[in-house]
Amino acid sequence: MWAKQHVDPSDITTKVNDYYKRGQLGPLTVPELKFFLVAKKAKVGGKKEDLIQRVVDLLG
Repeated sequence: MWAKQHVDPSDITTKVNDYYKRGQLGPLTVPELKFFLVAKKAKVGGKKEDLIQRVVDLLG
């Protein structure tokens, strides 16, 4: 069974912002994208492409 690891929200936010600036959100995992979207109070449903588009909409 997998144990949940403690994740610092600022680490995920920084990581997502860095990947966004490089134009490469694809390598991010779905849990990372969802974590970021929850922090921004955005919807987290849908496929990975949907999550990436929401991140782009929020940061763009």
